[in-house]
Amino acid sequence: MKYIYTKDYLIQKLQQRAKELGRTPTTKDMRKPYPSPIRYYQQYNSWEKAVIDAGLELNNRYDHLKTNEIVEKFLLKKR
Repeated sequence: MKYIYTKDYLIQKLQQRAKELGRTPTTKDMRKPYPSPIRYYQQYNSWEKAVIDAGLELNNRYDHLKTNEIVEKFLLKKR
């Protein structure tokens, strides 16, 4: 059976996992019973966009630098 996950559901699960861990989850942290990282890529086209949409901080400086352009585009779309 194929499940279709909404962005709201994915964000809720990402925030729930962050609360459990006390930090932003990595893709490796998102295993059963949580939605697979692939589901986040299908909805957001990147893990970083999902993390930002969830209001969480990116895990490391490299991720932050790598996604500056993505963040700018994402924020412009939100306006």
